[in-house]
Amino acid sequence: MLIELVIYGVLLSLLNKKFNSYISLILTIILGRVLYSGVLFVAINWLGLPTYGISVIESIKAGLPGIAIQLIFVPFIAKAIKKGIHLDD
Repeated sequence: MLIELVIYGVLLSLLNKKFNSYISLILTIILGRVLYSGVLFVAINWLGLPTYGISVIESIKAGLPGIAIQLIFVPFIAKAIKKGIHLDD
């Protein structure tokens, strides 16, 4: 999970400079999963574990609700933060 969060943070930071929130978020999720799969592949082969394909598929299945939530809420939260949140009212 730590590696995945670092990958997401770096990718989103880089892609937000070139694309709007939705596109950069979608690209970050896709590239993050690809890079996470590569890291998982290397780690499993290095440790000699036989479950690479199952781990990646289960990771993607388990992450689908979170991906949907991110696509719905993150762009709105980012816009609110950019505008500045005023809680005085």
